Amino acid sequence: MANENNNNELTLKIYKAFANNDLAQWNGVIHPDVKLNSPAGRGLAGIETLKSFAGAFHAAFRPTVDLIDHYVAGDRGLVTVNLHWKHDGEEF
Repeated sequence: MANENNNNELTLKIYKAFANNDLAQWNGVIHPDVKLNSPAGRGLAGIETLKSFAGAFHAAFRPTVDLIDHYVAGDRGLVTVNLHWKHDGEEF
């Protein structure tokens, strides 16, 4: 049970960092060679690229981020969010 609580804290940290645009919190938590594929960009790689992408997303869309679900299974974690946004900021 203690390990499950640690896993919950890890996924919550990832969520809160994105929701609050405090992306430096991802250092040491997300693998440095993370891969990102989304409708807005495919084949992106690396933690700095992910943080840059997420920062640009926040600057352009000013989202509210609601947590839907989060869990860890083995060495993989999943955070599911609902985004409320409007493109009224910078270019993305």
